[in-house]
Amino acid sequence: MNNDRIPRRARAGLFSSGFTLAELLVVVAVLSATALAAFGLVSEDRAQARIDDTRNRLTILRRAILGPEAPVYGGEMRLAGYVADNGRLPGNLGELLSGAGHSLLAGLKPRAPGSIDEECLQTGVGDDLDGGSVLKGHRGNYLAGVAHKGAFRDGWGNVNVAVPDPDAPDANFGWLLSSVDVGKGIEIRSLGADNALDDDFPPNSAPEADQITQIDEADWLVPLGGWTVTLKNVGDEAVNALDEYGAGHFGHLGFVLLVFENVGVSGRWREYRSNWNSCGSSSGTEVPDLVPGGTCTFMFVENADKKIACGSAHIDAKVPLGRHVLTLTVDNGLPSGPARHIVTLVDFFPGAHPPNLTLAVRK
Repeated sequence: MNNDRIPRRARAGLFSSGFTLAELLVVVAVLSATALAAFGLVSEDRAQARIDDTRNRLTILRRAILGPEAPVYGGEMRLAGYVADNGRLPGNLGELLSGAGHSLLAGLKPRAPGSIDEECLQTGVGDDLDGGSVLKGHRGNYLAGVAHKGAFRDGWGNVNVAVPDPDAPDANFGWLLSSVDVGKGIEIRSLGADNALDDDFPPNSAPEADQITQIDEADWLVPLGGWTVTLKNVGDEAVNALDEYGAGHFGHLGFVLLVFENVGVSGRWREYRSNWNSCGSSSGTEVPDLVPGGTCTFMFVENADKKIACGSAHIDAKVPLGRHVLTLTVDNGLPSGPARHIVTLVDFFPGAHPPNLTLAVRK
């Protein structure tokens, strides 16, 4: 088109239909604000996703240590997880993946009750306890395959601030693990978006806020004090203590609970002992016979400090959740000669007292 042939007034009307510079600036400003708002929303969504992922990972860690939280058959929880297998809390989170240096999962037999130290740990070398085999030891991977390249980090991918190299060894995968209640519990903490310690508790929803789970002693230790085990004569003849168990009377009998603790390549066993003299007659004399239908009850007695006697010392009257071995003893040793050994496995669940047992005996 030849603009020289268009009248000047017509040309002015033609170009006035476009955007002015001011209008273009307004449009650019609106688009920029919209983009910034959208970017902010996306950033918030990403931060919340990392927070949610971190909380989910804390739940996975807790379940790996304590086992499943949901009750199953008959309202009871399944005995699974690190504590049930190893009899203790992990020293670091890396132990949930590797059992190096510890006893691996196998059917283990405790030694027969006998000599113990001031912590009630079995000492010396003794015979294996027949009938007391229990599945204990490290299973190999308690995180069900969710770890990535041998690590299980929080939703932010944090590494230990003291070990900034992502490929360097980090026993806790960037989480902060600390002891609580004098070693009876642990706290697992994500340091959030800033990977720095935050003293706020409970955690808030800010991206830099720490996310925490805490395992207290009530979550994994079961009170033993007051637990009773009863012998009942279900036969038609009296059971004589001397003939059956090599003891002059039932007051010499007792029970020992054997609990495995996975420390070192072979682990160790701790003994918890009941009282002996719980089978006297109503007149206070010790009874040599358990008549048909008669019972004899033993109790695991704790003192005012919630401890159980262990030779000349005392230990806490609490045992870890899991399956343990219970055996009848005479003066804290196995019955001698032809006596019949009584050995059974007992399940201890968190948040519940152990079930009082009645064991059948007969001549």
